[in-house]
Amino acid sequence: MSKRNLILIADDEAPLRRSIKRQLHKLEVDVIEAGDGAEALKLATEHLPDLILLDVMMPGMDGFEVCRRLRAQSELSQCYIIFLSARDRVVDRATGLREGANDYLVKPFVPEELVEQIAAGLQIANQTRQATREPLTGLFNRHYFMQRIGEERIRQSRYRSDYSILLIEAVYKPQLKTETEIDQARVLIAQMLLRQSRKTDLVARIDDDLFALLMPATRRGGSKVAALRLQEYLCNHLPDQALAGLRTGLGSSRGGEAFESAQRALSLSSIIHCDHPN
Repeated sequence: MSKRNLILIADDEAPLRRSIKRQLHKLEVDVIEAGDGAEALKLATEHLPDLILLDVMMPGMDGFEVCRRLRAQSELSQCYIIFLSARDRVVDRATGLREGANDYLVKPFVPEELVEQIAAGLQIANQTRQATREPLTGLFNRHYFMQRIGEERIRQSRYRSDYSILLIEAVYKPQLKTETEIDQARVLIAQMLLRQSRKTDLVARIDDDLFALLMPATRRGGSKVAALRLQEYLCNHLPDQALAGLRTGLGSSRGGEAFESAQRALSLSSIIHCDHPN
């Protein structure tokens, strides 16, 4: 059974949210609601919706700022965002798209047309997920990871913004004999990496037992601290019958090609044995 899509409606008008929610019943989706920008950002970060309907004029943080902050988070960088606003100036539309929205619709809208736009947006979001995520863990795949490295290289060249890459290879204990048991360990590692990484970090599985973190705006010193913290967390929190140890490789854009540097460091590294606490 396929997972139902999740939609976040962010608007300070409760009657409008209820009206849209009734219309969305036709699509068989789950819906959560936010009444202001701060709540929208909080709910989106916690629940990772597939599509967000975002009002521009809300109390406190406006929709443009919410969109900007959402796009800065790796796990929400591909969420489909539609602005719904009474502001219909060309400059408003341009600002919304520049901040990262996929579409901009003006109130009042025809409910049937909105549902059609949402259905199309969900289709794009689902296709994007299939193309960029690997199915076992739900992490980004190697193809998307390499694409994002290319984007970071451009950003570094343009803004002199450093980035770092951490490669983590899991070494399992002999007790894990079946592929199902190993897959369960891979899923646990993925969940822990997501839990312990920053919202702006991109976590990927780029080979069977090789995981990667792309850390934007992070110099080598900061990435070393992050690497040690992640190693300690994985060793201490994975079941002691699963993980024998880790091999890691760290690369920084300051030293040239970060990914290639991380690969070289990984090939030269020894296994960091996990001594589980009693």
